[in-house]
Amino acid sequence: MNKQTLFEVAEDSPCHGNGWCFLREYSIYMGLDRTVMQFRLIMDYRYLLGTKLNREVKDEEAAKFWVREGFAKKFAEVYDTNPNISHQELKDKLFNQ
Repeated sequence: MNKQTLFEVAEDSPCHGNGWCFLREYSIYMGLDRTVMQFRLIMDYRYLLGTKLNREVKDEEAAKFWVREGFAKKFAEVYDTNPNISHQELKDKLFNQ
């Protein structure tokens, strides 16, 4: 899916609160929960890393740091033992240790 299509889908079915949302339903249907959760955390990490380095960090660079610094392994250990963990709980476990 290209970005334009994604933006159009998001505009047609905005995800607010607990109401129906196409992207949320699609993610669950396709079994993407784990992937989406990890991607959100990489984007959080990208922001933290950019703040630490005092510069903009691109997505690809953040993903490389994510793996190199051991966050991918930590994510797997935490998420695989508790797949119902919230985004905030995962952030706390990964970044506040």
